[in-house]
Amino acid sequence: MGRPIALDLSGRQISMLAEMRARGRSKMLQSHTNHKGRGMAQQVVKLHRLKLSFAKLRSLPPEELYAFALAGHVFNELMMLQKMVLTSAPPQDSHPFVQDAGVGKTVFVLRLLVGKTEEAMKSLSKKAVIDILKAKFFAPKDGLTERWDAAVLRYAGMPWLNTIRNQRAFHYMTQGQWQPHFTDELLDDAYVIVGATHGNTFFHWNEMAAALPLLKLVDADDPLVMGLSRMLEETAELLSDLGTCLAEGMQHYMRDVLTGDSALGPEESIAAVSLKEVVTPYFHAKD
Repeated sequence: MGRPIALDLSGRQISMLAEMRARGRSKMLQSHTNHKGRGMAQQVVKLHRLKLSFAKLRSLPPEELYAFALAGHVFNELMMLQKMVLTSAPPQDSHPFVQDAGVGKTVFVLRLLVGKTEEAMKSLSKKAVIDILKAKFFAPKDGLTERWDAAVLRYAGMPWLNTIRNQRAFHYMTQGQWQPHFTDELLDDAYVIVGATHGNTFFHWNEMAAALPLLKLVDADDPLVMGLSRMLEETAELLSDLGTCLAEGMQHYMRDVLTGDSALGPEESIAAVSLKEVVTPYFHAKD
């Protein structure tokens, strides 16, 4: 079984923000550059089906089965959200409308990722869970317990995670929380993108007004560039530690506890593309 995927969570987004700064603005691009679509080169990835023993799963103590279920579920959700963040930002030579909607996509998915990361750290850190993870999942692999401890220390240095989870990710701000930001000069470029269909409407000012208090939690002086950049980088570093602990710990646990002879199926090939070639669109043409 291979090593866990290491995602460059912040690469494309930070490059886009650096370009925005180079153009002399800490908000959105104003220059117009036509973007031509790029073809995506397909590659082949090799995968295997790892058969788990249902009898062994059923024989586990309830708290150990819960820890296994939770660890795998957390890993899947955080990996999916990381990929969504990674593919949210358009190429730097896109039309300014596409850039603006792209930043909105990035910040929206990042809010969900940050909220889920906070939820994951709290759930996995509960004594009944972490005791099992350390003893049964991390201990058999040299360095994993230390990697988890490093993740906990990193998490303690990110207090904004909790605020974002409780007030920005899964709940809308109240008027009292939001009102002080409405007149911020960073929001003076107020406009809405409108199209012939509702699906091609984007309320740019509204999305920036929602992003500003979120990003000020991380960097009050330069929220729209450094705030987003720091949030991406620090979240990526935490997720690197967490993802490695879960993936490698789960691999060893499944091998030692949940599989039998001939558990690993034959190699199968599927077509795939590099995530660096994928962009999730906001604006769309009619079918």
